[in-house]
Amino acid sequence: MSIIVGIADLNEDTKIVSKVFNIILISLSLFMIISSMIKFIGNIDDVFTTNFWLEFGIEGFVWIINIPVIYLSKKMILIEKKVIFSNNKNLIYSYVKFYLNLLIYKLKFYRYKKVDLNKLNLTIEGKELSAVGGSRIYIRVNRRDLSKEILIALASDAILGRNKYTRIVNKREKYPNVVEIVDDKLKLYVFWQDDFIEEKWRDKRCDNIKTTQVIGGIEIIN
Repeated sequence: MSIIVGIADLNEDTKIVSKVFNIILISLSLFMIISSMIKFIGNIDDVFTTNFWLEFGIEGFVWIINIPVIYLSKKMILIEKKVIFSNNKNLIYSYVKFYLNLLIYKLKFYRYKKVDLNKLNLTIEGKELSAVGGSRIYIRVNRRDLSKEILIALASDAILGRNKYTRIVNKREKYPNVVEIVDDKLKLYVFWQDDFIEEKWRDKRCDNIKTTQVIGGIEIIN
């Protein structure tokens, strides 16, 4: 059921399926907890036996080892599209490779995590749109005189799926394939594309435009 919920969450059209299975999961969990408590109270004397503690320990262990399995299943479903639209084969190695790339991005962008934009009188609008193999984060700002630090902070915030500045709730994918920032005249200002995507599926808009590449492959349009 957790896997079905993970798959259903990927598309907007199947969100209702996710909600239904979530309700079923919650209902089953509550039933199991309540029925277990009733049985426990009815057999309270068993607490003083060795078998009780052995069974209790084994059951707890089974629950604990299932938590990472469910977590990994959801994560693997989340990045399946990334692997499909890359040069990598659909193997565990490819999933690990993607997360290593993501970890590198997190380390590179760490210093831009707490940039204060409140004093800039900056209007920021954002929206999640579709892209090949995933999603595209589209951001509009009302100025074109922003420092590299501010632009990197905005772009990296979207790249890592945090969206603290735009307050976007990603409905398609947490980690986008493309992030673009435009100015008040809707001219392209900043562009980033995930290098995990295969060459033939890549957006080539910036190939013939003069840009300045900064940290993490983020390009500022000159």
